[in-house]
Amino acid sequence: MTLNQILYFQKIANLENYHQAAEELYISQPSLSRSMASLENELGVTLFEKEGRGVTLTKAGRMFLEYADRILTDCHIAVGKMREISMDGGKIDIGYVFPLAGHYIPHRVKLFLEQPENQKVVFNFWQNHTPAIAKKVKTGELDVGFGGCLEKDDMEFFPVANQKLVIITPKDHPLAERERIPFAELNRYPVIGYDKDSWMGTRTRALYAKYNIQPDIVVECPDEYSIAGAGEFWHRTDAAHGHSGAFSGSLYSPD
Repeated sequence: MTLNQILYFQKIANLENYHQAAEELYISQPSLSRSMASLENELGVTLFEKEGRGVTLTKAGRMFLEYADRILTDCHIAVGKMREISMDGGKIDIGYVFPLAGHYIPHRVKLFLEQPENQKVVFNFWQNHTPAIAKKVKTGELDVGFGGCLEKDDMEFFPVANQKLVIITPKDHPLAERERIPFAELNRYPVIGYDKDSWMGTRTRALYAKYNIQPDIVVECPDEYSIAGAGEFWHRTDAAHGHSGAFSGSLYSPD
């Protein structure tokens, strides 16, 4: 099996037509047919079946296409990485969660680039939630990701910082002067929390379930800055109507 055969197979599978595939691949149709016949013989399965003037994938063909797509994507990424390495300094693709954008990542990158041997390195940044970052690290689209720790056997996680989960309130809120607040107190106030699809959203919901708490989540936000901003707006709105509101989130204190 050759890489060309996998590429030919993918092209036929996408176009469902040998003639069109041959034209786009700049080879003759008989050569393309022989290549696919050789591949099917090697695999011991039929990949295509005729349908009118075209072809469709068999069950085995659909399964093989998933692997073919993955192989060709990995090859494309590998070629890109090798080209980056061939440059003077190379490129590092970093993914990180939103709270790290203000100080942590820029500060670390600055320290890295201040080293003489790293001055020609180029960085590419991408912000998103932890699960999305982990997915791109796994596929090779990102070299490293910064986010919450996930329980995954196929990835390695290294702790770089620990943070306390705290409750944010306006200064005149009933909870503002208390140093310690029982988790159950959240049942008494509206809560502005994390987006349910984010890593922190998953973790906070797990805590709610663990302590049998069902807070009134009125707004969901992607990060702490959004939570703080929404909380200020919510507080002003409640104050105008004579109500008292609270909101929660975690604070990040970068070094």
